[in-house]
Amino acid sequence: MERLRGVLKRVPRFPRRCPRSKTKPFRDPRLSGLVHSLGGFLFGLFLAPVYGMTALFVQNQGLWYCVYTTIAIAFLLAFGTGLSIRVRANVVLMMPMLCSMKGKNFLLFFIFSMLVQGPMTNTLENFDRAADSVVCGAELAMNQTQQLVP
Repeated sequence: MERLRGVLKRVPRFPRRCPRSKTKPFRDPRLSGLVHSLGGFLFGLFLAPVYGMTALFVQNQGLWYCVYTTIAIAFLLAFGTGLSIRVRANVVLMMPMLCSMKGKNFLLFFIFSMLVQGPMTNTLENFDRAADSVVCGAELAMNQTQQLVP
């Protein structure tokens, strides 16, 4: 009975196909940190023009306003994500928001504002021209009335 218990407790050993290396590959933690910082810096530089294009083309902000704010955001975001793990984590955690329901609503809002912006701008321009035409007609009538009455 003792012999049977000893056999049951033994773990079967299968031959290894490839022997494992007893030494781990050399990885420098400073190099890993440098790669993460550089990746965060480049990611921040990528996100800033995305904001600038959105402000310029979707919101129709002024060109110089977009340039100045994009440079400021690029500086803050690039150096923030490049130097701070907390900023990098916050930015990465906020990115999936665009894929959620709130993000889809946000993108639909931008698309709707772009669709409405053209006809609304045209309607306001037509309204301004009609108002100018009415004012011009009223001035013409007033000038002709003054010429008739001496």
